Amino acid sequence: MAGLLIEPIPVERTLSATLQRWAGEPFRLRHANCAFSVLDYVEAVGGCRAEPDPRAQFNPAAVVRAKGTLEAACRDVMRGLAWSIVDDEARGDVGLVELPDGLTACICVASQVGDSLPTWVARAPRGFVQHPAKAALAWRSPCRRH
Repeated sequence: MAGLLIEPIPVERTLSATLQRWAGEPFRLRHANCAFSVLDYVEAVGGCRAEPDPRAQFNPAAVVRAKGTLEAACRDVMRGLAWSIVDDEARGDVGLVELPDGLTACICVASQVGDSLPTWVARAPRGFVQHPAKAALAWRSPCRRH
């Protein structure tokens, strides 16, 4: 009975709010791009901000150039937020996924089941797109509750 009185799982609540925001907010390269939008989700799930804040850079491409690659930049940020690298992507994880436009920061919305691939979402010009894929690199929150 006590379990019925607790709040929904923080990851689920945050994931739902994130997808609702993406559905109504246009993609903007310098402010509402894939990497920064996923970082907003990561910070909401974990309850802490990335330091130094990569969004402080005027141009997101400058963040990647400064760190060398998107993967290296993301590794640094995620390490600082204590998210762990995982091989078994699950709903609520974040990752870098090879999409038709290239390596993209995404959120996992469906775990792998049987022979299916995990399903990832990424920002689109309006809303988001879903893509079944194995992530090139994925992370999980250290404080995740199931």
